[in-house]
Amino acid sequence: MFRVLARLKLSLNCHTDISSRSASNMRLYEVAGVVAPGHRLEEQSQGAVRADVEVVIYPSLEECVEKIDWFLERPVESVRIAEAWCRRTHLAHTYHHRASLLAELMRTHM
Repeated sequence: MFRVLARLKLSLNCHTDISSRSASNMRLYEVAGVVAPGHRLEEQSQGAVRADVEVVIYPSLEECVEKIDWFLERPVESVRIAEAWCRRTHLAHTYHHRASLLAELMRTHM
C-alpha cells in the first residue's frame, strides 16, 4: 500500500461527518508518511492546520476538480505542500503523540 501511495501525484481524502471536531482517518497520516499531496481537512484536534500550506481544502466537488487541475499543472507547489504536511505529521501526529494523549486522558478520567 505504501509503495502505491508513494507513486501518487495527488491524494484525495474525504472525511465523513462522524466527528464534528476533527478529521481523523488514518489515510490522512499514511499519505503524509510517504509525501503525497492533496487532502481535505476541516479541522485538526492537535492544532490548526494551515490550509494551502500543509493541506488543501476543497469544500465542493467543483473546487476539488479546480484544485486538482491547478496542482497537476504545478508539481513543485504540490510537492511543497506534501513535504509541509509530512513535516507536520512527524512533529505532531505520530503514534507516540496519540499514545501520550490517550495516557493523559486516562489519567484525567480514571
